[in-house]
Amino acid sequence: MLGPIEVVREGSPPRALPRRQRAMLARLILARGRVVEFDALARSVWGDEGGPADVRPALYTLASRLRGALGAGLVTELDGYALRVPGSAVDAWEFEAGLRAARAATGPAALSAYDRLLSWWRGRAFDEFADGFAAAESARLEALRSAATNERRSLLNP
Repeated sequence: MLGPIEVVREGSPPRALPRRQRAMLARLILARGRVVEFDALARSVWGDEGGPADVRPALYTLASRLRGALGAGLVTELDGYALRVPGSAVDAWEFEAGLRAARAATGPAALSAYDRLLSWWRGRAFDEFADGFAAAESARLEALRSAATNERRSLLNP
């Protein structure tokens, strides 16, 4: 989420997903393990296009394809879908956890931690959805990135 959306599975190169699968994945990541109801998910996936008349079968197809790309973690619930993966599976979540650790570290360990975290960024957070349904989270993560950059700089120039 720290740039263009890709799925990385161990032993395979990063995989770009079709736009609607990227939208579904981004919206599920924003929910942080909570269920995203079908209607809310459809609005994120199709936006102003409105989507098909009956969105559930279309969402089912998208979810099936997304499961194939992810391998695991996409859960069907009675009223929607949820992404249940470890925090280390999503770069944005891992960045936040790593930032807390970097802030607690001192000296060369802190500098190394900041360097590692900042190297993960490949562009704007939630890049293609940063002006839509992911706007608030994109802005929040960008603020954390800026803070991390400034904190790293302050380690070099105390």
